Amino acid sequence: MNRTFFHPHPSDMEAQKQLLVSKLLLAIRKTTTPPKSLTSCYPRTETPQFT
Repeated sequence: MNRTFFHPHPSDMEAQKQLLVSKLLLAIRKTTTPPKSLTSCYPRTETPQFT
């Protein structure tokens, strides 16, 4: 098993890594979803600029 996932006190680097992963997943989700579903899923204020 990977101990990094179950570490009781994650270091700052691990926290930053998790932040990067979540941001990456969000970016991938935005790019892979068509604009129509994007505008329906997000509030108008949070709609990505490229739509």
